[in-house]
Amino acid sequence: MSDYELSEQQEDPLYSPCINPYSLCMRLQQCSYCSMPSTHTTSICYLFGILSCNTHHVWAIRDCQAYMHEKKIVTIRDARKVDCLSKFLKYLEDFNGQFYIKRTNGDIENGWMFENIPDDTLSEVDGKWGVKVNNSKNITKYVWLEDILTYSKNVFPEDFSDCVKEVLEVLTKGLFLEIYEKRKLQCRSSDVKETPGIHQVQLENGSSVRVFIPEAMIA
Repeated sequence: MSDYELSEQQEDPLYSPCINPYSLCMRLQQCSYCSMPSTHTTSICYLFGILSCNTHHVWAIRDCQAYMHEKKIVTIRDARKVDCLSKFLKYLEDFNGQFYIKRTNGDIENGWMFENIPDDTLSEVDGKWGVKVNNSKNITKYVWLEDILTYSKNVFPEDFSDCVKEVLEVLTKGLFLEIYEKRKLQCRSSDVKETPGIHQVQLENGSSVRVFIPEAMIA
């Protein structure tokens, strides 16, 4: 499932530091592995990923894929590269507005749409895999793949059931399992250094944001 192949030198921990993906907002345009000017942005989603140079681009891909496996997410972009997942997404597109989902209040309704947005994700929560859909009122929600199958058996072709089962098997195993396990053996993950002048500020609701604070204001 890899988009790259590691050379013997790249597999050596001495040559292969591992970086955790990070917010790309307010970052110096330099490689996270060697500090040379960055020429590649490997994204998991909007403004979240790793900056790298040509030499270390494969490392950025590896680290993003390992992160996605650990967090149990798969981008639509990556899902399109797997036959059963691509077939499943094509079914959703072909039957947009026709398949049924279960609302939070328990109502079963159709009229929901799957949008082919590459940075959107299939995600696993509490052992269930879901996909993002929205309706004409611009309401967005994640729906479980199993629920789509349960409430839309008469909407999709006969082989849709087998397709969903295969998709769940592939997602449960993990698209990037091999990458994740190899990376664990290579090195210990580290966070990228923060951009000079950028600080974490704690908000009243408990969340934090990254903001630029001039040195003259810090005393």
